[in-house]
Amino acid sequence: MPTVGGTRVRELTRRVADAWPTPDASGWRHLPFTLLVVLVALIVSNIPLPTRGPLVVAAVAVSLTVQALASLARPARWPGEWMLLLPLGQILAVSLLDLGSGDRSGSVAVLLFIPGIALALVPGLLSLLAGLLAVTLACFAPVFLTDDRFYPVLHGAVTALMICALMVHSHAMISIVRRHERSLAAAEDLMRSIMSAASEQAIMATDATGRLVAASSGAERLFEAPADRLVGTELTRLMGEDGASLAGLVGAAADGGSHVSQWRRSIGGSARVVEYVVTPRPGNAAEPASGPGPASPEPEGYLVVATDVTAREEEEERQEQFIGLVTHELRTPLVSILGYVDLLRLDPAGLTTEQREYVEVLARNTRRLRGLVDDLLLSARLAAGERMAHEEVDAVEVVRAALASVRPIADAAAVTLELSGDDSVPLVSDPQRLGQVVDNLLTNAVKFSHAGGQVRVEVVAEPAPDGGRGARIRVADDGTGIEPDELRRITEPFYRSRESRRRRIAGVGLGLTLVQALVSEHRGTLTIDSEPGRGTEVVVRLPDAAAPGDHQG
Repeated sequence: MPTVGGTRVRELTRRVADAWPTPDASGWRHLPFTLLVVLVALIVSNIPLPTRGPLVVAAVAVSLTVQALASLARPARWPGEWMLLLPLGQILAVSLLDLGSGDRSGSVAVLLFIPGIALALVPGLLSLLAGLLAVTLACFAPVFLTDDRFYPVLHGAVTALMICALMVHSHAMISIVRRHERSLAAAEDLMRSIMSAASEQAIMATDATGRLVAASSGAERLFEAPADRLVGTELTRLMGEDGASLAGLVGAAADGGSHVSQWRRSIGGSARVVEYVVTPRPGNAAEPASGPGPASPEPEGYLVVATDVTAREEEEERQEQFIGLVTHELRTPLVSILGYVDLLRLDPAGLTTEQREYVEVLARNTRRLRGLVDDLLLSARLAAGERMAHEEVDAVEVVRAALASVRPIADAAAVTLELSGDDSVPLVSDPQRLGQVVDNLLTNAVKFSHAGGQVRVEVVAEPAPDGGRGARIRVADDGTGIEPDELRRITEPFYRSRESRRRRIAGVGLGLTLVQALVSEHRGTLTIDSEPGRGTEVVVRLPDAAAPGDHQG
């Protein structure tokens, strides 16, 4: 159990340590030197050496004067050049003490290190030059008070060189430190400006435990709390559900990657949808671990950029509802029209040749419109989260059915269709949606092929990444191809390439968008390789569809 005296000593030590670097603690910082001078003076006065008493007394007097000025005159508020008087006075005190001690070994000159380094640490060349000159004069002062000058000159030269070299080195090092401090301060000012200006995004920095260390004005707006209240709060309390872990929130960022996710929660009584990106802050992850072994993967903390996308989500939901409503209302009369058109085509005897041509045009355009409506309806269903069916199907049979559906269009365009691969590829999938994937790929390949071209389709069994069953469907054509700058946008909704607009190819730009959405729902991958003038190759890899309870969305 600590004693009362020990507690007081520790408290006094803590107070001194806290006050030591402050500008008003100059007296405390000069006190060790003053005590050293007084101690050396007492020692010199009590040893049998040919001392010069007045010089020793003068040294103590100068030292005490410097101590008094440092303690009472608040030198931190003096003009810059006047602050040099204190260390220069200490150099004078050491010089007088050295001259008065009568010690030819020059031991007292070692005390010059203290004021010399103090001058070297003052900003500017003036303090360094003044210190070098004063230290040099102090080291060589004993030369003028003795007849045998060899030893004093040698000792003065060695001492002056050592102290001056250390002063120059210290001045250079402290200049580098100050330059880095200015750069750091400028960077911090810039960061504060960015954090203050980022009002639309919530930018938050955390430590390794997930506790906030900085928050932008956007974070204040999002969480409806001032930054000083947010700082220190755990990220899991701000953005996590009850019992949420930091690892679940930061995801791949814990391993040095980036994590993108959405967060839905009530803030201030209103439901919010927030999209956020988490990346690791640079720190320990880039430094090797102590001792042998790999570098520690633990980051210093995380940077979180969150955007309130509630308005965007609501707008997209309204658009999807509108599309779903319109397409549903269009599909019913279109089915009726197609039914009557088919009846007319079944009994063409009562029609003239011109009327039969009109019926064919009507049938073709109605089917095209129905295909567009079906695509829009499927897009709305996918956006609404309608789950796919899970049936045992043969991917080859699904592809054959799609080929049969597209063959009339291919024949009209003088494009050859070719199927290769395995005879049977069993797969758990939604046959209707799988058929839509293949149908869209084949339709695109035929539309962008030249007359006399060929569309090659290959279906093979291929193990899934988890080791289960899977299928690979490849559709390749030798058509116009896709420009590199358009390839990355080709799956965006309603995006149409320059070639499709130039050639006035029918379509609204939903085909590959639906393919991408359907493949993603199937937990598969879509790869598109293309070269202008040489054609396009699309590869779809699909594993067995997961049961609804196992879906990983």
